[in-house]
Amino acid sequence: SLAGAVALAFVHRSVLRLTSSAVAAVTAAAGLGLSVRFWQYASVAEVFTLAAVSGAIISFVAVEIYLGWRGKAVAVALGAAMALSLAGHHSGAMLLPMVAYLLWWSANGHRDLLKNTVIFFGVTAAGLLPYLIFMGEGGVWRWGHTESFSGLLHHLLRADYGTFSLGISEATVSPLAHPWLYLKWLPMEWAGFLALLGVWGAGKLFISGGRRVGWALAIGWLGTAILFLAMFNLPASGFYRVVAARFWLLPNTIFAVFVGVGVAEFVRLPVWSTKYLPWTMLVGTMLVQIFPTINRAPHRGWTVLEDYVRNTLHAVEPNALIVG
Repeated sequence: SLAGAVALAFVHRSVLRLTSSAVAAVTAAAGLGLSVRFWQYASVAEVFTLAAVSGAIISFVAVEIYLGWRGKAVAVALGAAMALSLAGHHSGAMLLPMVAYLLWWSANGHRDLLKNTVIFFGVTAAGLLPYLIFMGEGGVWRWGHTESFSGLLHHLLRADYGTFSLGISEATVSPLAHPWLYLKWLPMEWAGFLALLGVWGAGKLFISGGRRVGWALAIGWLGTAILFLAMFNLPASGFYRVVAARFWLLPNTIFAVFVGVGVAEFVRLPVWSTKYLPWTMLVGTMLVQIFPTINRAPHRGWTVLEDYVRNTLHAVEPNALIVG
């Protein structure tokens, strides 16, 4: 919950700095926080909301670079955010193209780019040093044998299970299956109307002076929502859809900035006769969004695992012995 709140704070700040619109900043942060997947995984001990924090920080750095931030501090901030992300889950690696673009954008010449790149990787590596604790004997929960450097690397790369091999599955899955599933559910995550404003916001950045920040956000979103999801080796239906949907938090966090830009453009339309009318309409959108979230997000009554086991039991002979 704390990580979720931090992510929303950075989304709010990014949109406020980019648009100078309080309505847009509140709507983007609230829209993300009230989405089903974000609410669901900000209420359990999992790594996915931590990934959202990293995505929100890197998006914030992109906005600050657009507003003129330069120097070593940019590389330090990006390195710290990447270390935070990779310490939780490898999906943060899909933000590296976005980070590379930001390092290039913020550098003043090739020498400055090289220096900031070295700083970035140095800070990232330093942020991962706590993993060395895993090499101690006993007292630390670990997956696998991490007492040696080779064993620790095996653990860090999730070589047995995780990231690029989300399940022990021989299913043939189209690379488009999971990206399409994400895109299909995107309007439902954002109450329909906000998803449209997000597309509008992205387009606005590209046709205005914010083209570079638009490219940075687009690279991050495409890497986490399309490229990463295309690597999944699980079917895009049933129980496996629940497994894959956890990774939607990171691209949704980046998309929230696009939503904020779209909302800012929306409330500036000349059709609004009073300043309270946009607030009223957007509060109404939040109410439309919150009711399905309240019903679908809580884990209470969540029977996916029970259903999975029950289906497995139905597939075997009566009185069979199952060794697991």
